[in-house]
Amino acid sequence: MLRTLTLVTLVLALARPVAAAPTFGPSSGGLALALAATPAKGGLTIDVTIANTSDHPITLWSHIATHETQFDWLQVEVAWRGARLERDHARVLRGRPVRHPLHKVCTARVAQVIGFMDDRDKSAPVAVTLAPGATVHHAIDLAQWAGRRVNSGFAFASGAYELRATYHVTGEPAVWNGTLRSTAIAVRMPGAIANDRCDQGP
Repeated sequence: MLRTLTLVTLVLALARPVAAAPTFGPSSGGLALALAATPAKGGLTIDVTIANTSDHPITLWSHIATHETQFDWLQVEVAWRGARLERDHARVLRGRPVRHPLHKVCTARVAQVIGFMDDRDKSAPVAVTLAPGATVHHAIDLAQWAGRRVNSGFAFASGAYELRATYHVTGEPAVWNGTLRSTAIAVRMPGAIANDRCDQGP
């Protein structure tokens, strides 16, 4: 009976999807930053991980504890290929009836920086000390933060995006100072492509 249960447990474990390991950007000052994203209809959640890649403990700012969790030292750049509708002159000049005289033309790369600091009455910066190989992790509702007034009420339309996170600390005693950048990741929001978005990636 025990052997049967062990076999069943092993089969179930193998059947579970294995989460992909985060891809970290270049190490700087003994730390590295990784970014992952989970898109859904009407929402986008990101996972931010900072890892100690050195051989000694490092103390760093993790987040701000206030009426909510904020991240003064973190930003995410959201980039996409823009598009505009232009009149299809070639079809019009042929003298044929044109039901849809406009066509979409891809334009330059467009970017929006999303921050995670908003109005608050009080704040308590929280520091963590990471042992060698240890990580600190945060799950953040990027779509919700993007829609705030502090981020100009940005809304994610359907289409392809490129995300890159930056963690920057300067002039702070007793904690790590420097700049970390994640690798860029591609995200596709579900649904029909909006007119102001190009069908291609960023």
